[in-house]
Amino acid sequence: GYADWLIDNDKPQESLNWIEKSSRVPSNLSNVNLPPDHFYRHEEYYISGLAYKMLGEKAKSQDLFRKVLDEQTDFLFNEDAKNRIQQLRFYVALSMKELGMDAAARGTLGSINEYRLKRGLVVLNLEKSELLKWVHRNPLVETASTEH
Repeated sequence: GYADWLIDNDKPQESLNWIEKSSRVPSNLSNVNLPPDHFYRHEEYYISGLAYKMLGEKAKSQDLFRKVLDEQTDFLFNEDAKNRIQQLRFYVALSMKELGMDAAARGTLGSINEYRLKRGLVVLNLEKSELLKWVHRNPLVETASTEH
């Protein structure tokens, strides 16, 4: 999203401003009567954590990375949501890495990549930029399936 783009372009304060503005929905404009904590906020917390880290506010950034870890990643019930769950778990792994929990981050990434391999998707490294490859298919898998 735009807040992520702002982070990639070294504009952390603008990113935080964008996230704050986009997080609020006046009750008269929403047909969903649920509290904000009901929604999955992994990406929002992770990007905010990166922004505060860039601004030199380590304690605030680590609090936000911990919030990512506290968010649920297994509550969606249908098959179509499994890919989204894995993407949310990727934010958890990235946050673990930011918090120095490297072994846990690698373990989480391992299970994400196992899921991806079974579906013919490229394997990811534990870097934020890898999110751009989220939907990329593994060309070797596609070649193997078309040759038979």
